[in-house]
Amino acid sequence: MSYRPSSPAHVRTRVDVSLLSVSDRACLRLLEYARVCTASQLTDLIYPSLRTALRRTRKLALANLVTRESLPPDRGGIPLAYRLSSSGRRRIHLNAYRSPGLITTRHSLDGVEFVASLVRHDPMLVQLWWPEWLIPGYDWGVNPDHLVVIDTGDASAFILVEVDESTERPPVIRDRLRAYAKLFENHRVGWHLLWVANSRERLARLRQIAGPTKDAMLSGRCWGVAIDDVSDRGADAEVLSIGAGLEPRPLRAIATDPKARRSGYEVGSAAWIRLLANGGREDISGLWHGLERPTADSVEPAVSNDVDWKSQKS
Repeated sequence: MSYRPSSPAHVRTRVDVSLLSVSDRACLRLLEYARVCTASQLTDLIYPSLRTALRRTRKLALANLVTRESLPPDRGGIPLAYRLSSSGRRRIHLNAYRSPGLITTRHSLDGVEFVASLVRHDPMLVQLWWPEWLIPGYDWGVNPDHLVVIDTGDASAFILVEVDESTERPPVIRDRLRAYAKLFENHRVGWHLLWVANSRERLARLRQIAGPTKDAMLSGRCWGVAIDDVSDRGADAEVLSIGAGLEPRPLRAIATDPKARRSGYEVGSAAWIRLLANGGREDISGLWHGLERPTADSVEPAVSNDVDWKSQKS
């Protein structure tokens, strides 16, 4: 019998986290941020290419910093989901938490996919992204799955994202809609609720469930979109009104607040990646209240020294 030594690829190594590259440290922080990501999502948000994402996450797995788990087949492939390992959490000084089940994993991945798809198709659009556990504990009466701030250059919007995996019963959904309607009484401009459904069929069902509510505060403020449409088209994906008979429109068109909300740390940008890598957090003071948008006559044209944001990833 011939002897075949074990491949060095199976040998666990221990590395000093502080000596990792900026993108690798940002990857670890993103996995804490989002709880779980696929390689394609890490490519949209952190790494310059899918090949780099696969190579770097493999090395992080060998260093026992991340774990890899197979997901059910999707579109002909068998994707992997990446999480921080218990060792990885300890080594960046985070507390342990229990890994969720498959439904919760899909719920988390669809939320990340929503943001990652906007970044992939529309770089510099997403100014802020906070998953539920990062959203400050304001007395809103609701707990959205994600808070996303977008700025199109002409208008901005706060988007409270509810990810729906077809698990909520109609009474729960209607109660949640009423809670958002109450919230919007104090946030009348620029705030929107967006249901991200796992299929077009589920989106149609959500619209049917919401039909009887007909709350005036939700008119033009409550929308729904299928995650596959966002994956394919980004901010050009068509959103449908929920609880009102409005015409469909591109997702970017729900940004109607004329105030500017530019963070300087657009999600997916090199600055945002560095902020993640260093364990920092965005300053939201300017985002929260917004600024009057300068007019074309009030500013001098500036010559940009920026390079393509994607090329700055390492």
